[in-house]
Amino acid sequence: MCSSDLFSVTRAAASSDLASDFGKTADPLWNYRKDCFVEDPAAAGVYQPRKVSETMRSGQALGLEAAGSGQALLVSSETAYPGWRARVEGNPRPLEVVNHVFRGLLLKDGETRVSLSYEPATFRLGLFAALLALAILAVGWMRRGLP
Repeated sequence: MCSSDLFSVTRAAASSDLASDFGKTADPLWNYRKDCFVEDPAAAGVYQPRKVSETMRSGQALGLEAAGSGQALLVSSETAYPGWRARVEGNPRPLEVVNHVFRGLLLKDGETRVSLSYEPATFRLGLFAALLALAILAVGWMRRGLP
């Protein structure tokens, strides 16, 4: 299964502001399939290319295999919407903001298995509120002796 919306870049520049970043892309050597801007200056640098393929996809989760060696930066063409969680080799890993609006993920040498899942806090909060409301209703019904 090949992924067209996740890929590996080879160079990340520290982002300054949107206008100046897009001004830098006027360089004819700039290529968004190989180059990107990262919000975290510590993530700027040169990366090794990886062959990224999907191992699983659903509406709320994505499994990836990033074959290759060396430190890598995977970039998604999907928005860095809050609620996305990453696990690399089964361990939680923070996501990077790439090109001001997209998701990115740093991989260390030897790390190849990635899983992304959508776990928004608003869903958990809504579920908790609904369960709490049901509990309150159940207690009220029991006190009044209603069926």
